[in-house]
Amino acid sequence: MGEGKTQPLTGRRILITRAIEQAEEFSVLLENYGAQVIPFPTIEIASPDDWRPLDRAIKGIDTYDWVIFTSVNGVRSFSQRLKDKGVNITVLAEKNICAIGPRTQGELEEMGLTVTFMPAEYRAEGVAEGLKTRGINGQKILLPRARHARKILPDALREAGAVADEVEAYRAVRPAKTLDSIEAILSKGIDVVTFTSSSTVRNFMEFVSDKTIMHGVKVAVIGPITAETVKNYGLEPHITPAEYTIPALVEAIVEYFQRRV
Repeated sequence: MGEGKTQPLTGRRILITRAIEQAEEFSVLLENYGAQVIPFPTIEIASPDDWRPLDRAIKGIDTYDWVIFTSVNGVRSFSQRLKDKGVNITVLAEKNICAIGPRTQGELEEMGLTVTFMPAEYRAEGVAEGLKTRGINGQKILLPRARHARKILPDALREAGAVADEVEAYRAVRPAKTLDSIEAILSKGIDVVTFTSSSTVRNFMEFVSDKTIMHGVKVAVIGPITAETVKNYGLEPHITPAEYTIPALVEAIVEYFQRRV
């Protein structure tokens, strides 16, 4: 931004519902445009209740043709468990690796791994369609991911003839408490509430006693699946980026307010 110019989000108060450990990039990008960021994490990343399914998958890692990562959290949780079990991350070097999007790909590449495939559309449907065109009939695929993740991906892979092992690598849970109630935060004025997954929406709404307190607050979502979850709660997703990434979501928020100047 040029010196002396008002930044496009100056004076805008934007609430972030991401887990604290994943909110930094989002916050910095928004603040660079002049926004005041209000953190209100609605998820925490927790260990699985039972490690045994993931540990069995790690023990049998040589039997898999593909490993699919659908989030940064999945990469971090899986790699940490490998480390805890004394297994080097290089066991994945000979595998076909799929990353759902550029941030997940970047996390894998930082660990020295090469991503074989990333879909043009950064969601489960894009992964399923892309892998089906590669011919996965009879191949064995590992999906280390969150509990209660959408079933569309493993179901589509099985329909294509693959053996898909879905194992819980982490849980995205609602924090037991927050420093301030959402009512108290909204009463001070919020321009935008941002949601980067369906879990952030569901957990946020559990903190909301009456959705009418969202009146006048714009809702920004990272993609169509999150948008659908927002609609299921009777809210309107006002801002959705064309590309399902944090930088694109920030740009969409900027453009939204620039159109209203």
